[in-house]
Amino acid sequence: FGTTATGTTVRKGTVAVDPSVIPLGTRMYIPGYGYGVAEDTGGAVIGNIIDLGYGPNDVKDWTSGWLEICILN
Repeated sequence: FGTTATGTTVRKGTVAVDPSVIPLGTRMYIPGYGYGVAEDTGGAVIGNIIDLGYGPNDVKDWTSGWLEICILN
């Protein structure tokens, strides 16, 4: 697992965002996933798309789709 745009290690709770939409450092709650922090960016992460990080031992049963997230700060 790699290093994020903010220098942290990718793990469950790491969220990649478009920083022009969601600033890096933003805390959020994603239903079905849990709490996360915007710590990374990515080429496919544009606009209101986010990408959820997982650690090497986390179950990856998440599917893609649309849902509402809760911004906490």
